[in-house]
Amino acid sequence: AASLFGHHRPRTLADQPTPLDRHNTWRNTAMPAADGGDLGTTTNYARSRRSRLTNPTALTTSPGLRRGSVAVQSVSSGGGAMASSSSPDDDASPTIPIGVLAVLSAAFLNLLGFTMAGPITPELGQHFGLEVGAKFGSLTSAYPLGMLFGLFIWPQFSDRRGRKPVMALSLLGSAIGLSLQSYAIKSNWSLPVFLASRVLTGCFAGSSPVSKAYLADIGSKQGLLPKYLALRDAASTLAFIMGPTLGGLFYEARRATTGT
Repeated sequence: AASLFGHHRPRTLADQPTPLDRHNTWRNTAMPAADGGDLGTTTNYARSRRSRLTNPTALTTSPGLRRGSVAVQSVSSGGGAMASSSSPDDDASPTIPIGVLAVLSAAFLNLLGFTMAGPITPELGQHFGLEVGAKFGSLTSAYPLGMLFGLFIWPQFSDRRGRKPVMALSLLGSAIGLSLQSYAIKSNWSLPVFLASRVLTGCFAGSSPVSKAYLADIGSKQGLLPKYLALRDAASTLAFIMGPTLGGLFYEARRATTGT
């Protein structure tokens, strides 16, 4: 009678599917791909999805598995952003240490004292009564001659006493030498005395290897040695640019003031 009216016996607990049965059913169910074809079983689907999670670049080559691709791309882009935020270039500080700025200023000032004398060299020749020739050329070559002597003195001295004291002594000696040159011209001292003061000034200014060694000590620790050396060369080049300009401006201002 029950079968006649279409009734079945009630389902018992033993008839209910177990979690393992549902898992096997899910594994054996075919999953359609986005292009209309069969991707295969769910097991292949899960493996394919795991491979895409571990290798996000596979998204661009696989036609299937459109679902979840946005999440994978966002994860991959987020990982790229995290990697870029922790790159060494971002960690490097853009500011220059005070010690490096002091060395760059010293390199600039040492050469500035030499290059500023370029525009007034003809007036110096007239002051000492020199004609164009060897003696006239000595007005310019005396300073580099002193720098040549300094190149053999200051590096060895800095190895024993330190870089900073030698660079400070170099700046002090250059300032004294430039003041002595101006006093020699004002007091009408002889040409040999003036040239001796020029050689002395150049000797104190010949601490270029010391400044390079100091930049090498700091730059090698920070990984910025090429940058610091490039800045030092730029400071020296700037002295050759600004020195003649400033020397000419000061000479024009003095001539306008004194009328001579």
